[in-house]
Amino acid sequence: MDTEDSENGLESLRENDEELDRYIGLVQIPDCSNGAHHRSKLLFLRFEEDVPRDDAFIEHLLDSIIAYAIPKKKRQAALARSNESRTHTDTRPLARLHREARRLFLEYDPDNTGRFGEVGELIAYCVAERHLGAAQIAAKLSLKTNSNMPVHGIDGIHAKFEDGIMNVFWLESKLAQSANDGAKEFAISTAAFVSNRAQYLRELTIITDFSNLDALPQDQKNVLLSYFDMYDSESVLQKRDRHVGFICYEEKIYSKGIPVDDSKPPSIHEEHFIELYAKQHQHHDEALLKHLNNNNVSPMKLQAFFIAVPSVDGLRQKFGEALK
Repeated sequence: MDTEDSENGLESLRENDEELDRYIGLVQIPDCSNGAHHRSKLLFLRFEEDVPRDDAFIEHLLDSIIAYAIPKKKRQAALARSNESRTHTDTRPLARLHREARRLFLEYDPDNTGRFGEVGELIAYCVAERHLGAAQIAAKLSLKTNSNMPVHGIDGIHAKFEDGIMNVFWLESKLAQSANDGAKEFAISTAAFVSNRAQYLRELTIITDFSNLDALPQDQKNVLLSYFDMYDSESVLQKRDRHVGFICYEEKIYSKGIPVDDSKPPSIHEEHFIELYAKQHQHHDEALLKHLNNNNVSPMKLQAFFIAVPSVDGLRQKFGEALK
């Protein structure tokens, strides 16, 4: 089995969720004329005329929990059972997966909303699949032995090949009241992970023993796993580790809308938001750099997505209630 076949096998694990574009927009920021490295990208909750699409986005997240939380091999088995039924359309195996996925999430507690951060991890998964073009290689939520406890360690592990190099993305999700707060929390978490080799090796063990790579043919799986073998494989020398922050924060620009005007297209509201939001990019990027420097983290080995929403607590609440 050559590396190219294994690269294609890794790509086959990615959902390539283009539907996300209906709910989460990307602000196109021109490259700096001096070639400066942009560490951050701006994403935002899109509009349906003058109203942010938070309810539709929550439904999209709820529809994504099986792909996020359940290992692909188990999903393949459920689909096979459905197809092998007499009608080839038995949906009970899929309904059971959805119920299992729901049970893996923490129960939403309105008196302790800060504990309910798993919606941020789910958002990070969706954005990583779409905007990093990287497949999830470890469904970490499925490792829970107690649904009332969060999963410890890194929030997500994704990977892709690029120019023959294995790129591994270590995901950190943050739900914050401001972009600055989220950038600070991301920098602190990244510094802690980078300095903890034992935790890094533990995450590699999860990849080798409990990953979505189990859904691939054994020869493809063996080639891919060789990139995570720290001791007996030279493939590890062709691997990049990159840290990615997904900072979902409360953006006040949502409250600065313009009046409805039937003489103009509905898109004017989203365009108005983008015009104001794009001006925040330099501030967010500089805040991120400041916090990275304060925590002795190299900015060249990471990037961040700032994801603007009208209300972080509202997002938690709506997703938590939708899970019930």
